Amino acid sequence: MTIRRTPEDFDVQERLTPAWLSGVRENWPAEGLSAIGLANTGPNATDETHAAYELTKTSLTTPEAVSWLAKRLGVPAGKVSYAGLKDKHARTTQVVTVPVIDAQAAARLPADLSDSRWSARRLGFVNGEITAEAIEANVFTLVVRDLSKQAAAEMDRRAALLTDHANGDLRSDRPADEPPGRSLFLINYFGAQRFGSARHKRGFAAAYLAKGNFEEALGLLIASPSRKDSPRVKAFGRMLSERWGDWKDLASQLPKCPERRAIETLASGGEFRDAFAALPYFTQQMCVEAFQSWIWNETVRRLIECLEVSVHHTNADPRTRGETESASSPGVATATVAERSARGKSLLHADDLFGKLVFAGPGVMPEAWRSLTIPMPARGVELAEPWGAHAVAALSTEGLAMDALHIPGLRRPFFGKADRHLVVRASRFEMSEPERDESSLGKRLKRTVRFELPRGAYATVVLRALGQ
Repeated sequence: MTIRRTPEDFDVQERLTPAWLSGVRENWPAEGLSAIGLANTGPNATDETHAAYELTKTSLTTPEAVSWLAKRLGVPAGKVSYAGLKDKHARTTQVVTVPVIDAQAAARLPADLSDSRWSARRLGFVNGEITAEAIEANVFTLVVRDLSKQAAAEMDRRAALLTDHANGDLRSDRPADEPPGRSLFLINYFGAQRFGSARHKRGFAAAYLAKGNFEEALGLLIASPSRKDSPRVKAFGRMLSERWGDWKDLASQLPKCPERRAIETLASGGEFRDAFAALPYFTQQMCVEAFQSWIWNETVRRLIECLEVSVHHTNADPRTRGETESASSPGVATATVAERSARGKSLLHADDLFGKLVFAGPGVMPEAWRSLTIPMPARGVELAEPWGAHAVAALSTEGLAMDALHIPGLRRPFFGKADRHLVVRASRFEMSEPERDESSLGKRLKRTVRFELPRGAYATVVLRALGQ
């Protein structure tokens, strides 16, 4: 199974809330700012008017595309706001906003802009910059290629196990705001792209930061090139790795880039903690959030595996079949032997670059878990069942505990507190019949998968659940 053979194979469309869209005015209002409804009522809402552009990009990160757009508009890139980061290796569409001073400035804004890998279309004008709260869902259309007949059949089997009833509209617990149609019931893991700052097999920088080992953390972040890094980043990392410790010569020879400040700090006699603090703050915070996300994934994987572990502790005596037994792992409700066997058969496993993922279908998960939220690991988080013991176990593999999640000597970045739903639904799910894959040799197949996810959920996790 192959995805992203071409960027067009991975198409993402951002769908905004009706409330936000209702505040967009096609033209600059002659009556002034008061004529524009407050589309953004979040914490960043202001009376400042912004131009809203629909930005479509291919093989670019969101910051890269925004930088090009800002340059063409003649504004600092930091002034352009967006609601979320979209995949680089894809074709994506999202809305960005740019502040506008007055009617004269608005008149100078082009209605359309384009380049070889991006284009932008002005939608109109709104009050306040766009924020994440404006996203209602992300709509995915993915072409899965290089499938064997067996792999295509496995996708169907997994989709059937994960379907939340044959008719999603009749599901008793369907939220009123959930779109109609078939839905897949998924464990809400973070996708591998969340871990871009990590170095596979070498660990997470934030784990070293929490232990006060700033040198190791810095080395992982800037001197450990990854296969997916750009050529510039790879060359920068190799030079640092080969000459680590030769700070003065490195400071004089490294190309100009934000990460160079860390080496200049060391060359002037600063400590590794100071050098880490000299990195762009985005880099600092992302490395912390990557580690938090990985621990959350590991906690949840262990929790879901409880459903499978209980199968192996059932009583084989046929005279007791159907009788209830105590759960063999914390947080698993009492279940009959038949129920446990069903759970074991309905658990789906998938390999991922940063750890195994385990999925449970809607028919095998304890009812109370459906609405469960599990906090991101952070100092001061109160451990609770059914997930608490698993969070302790996940952190212990890194030699850490929950109250140790802070960075000594620095006020930021920090391990922020936030809750994440255990379960997410891929709504309006559709999967085409297998057909010949024209890009592969032999009798390989392809199929198109379409679905919608709420913000914060990952399409790659849906594909993992389907067997990718």
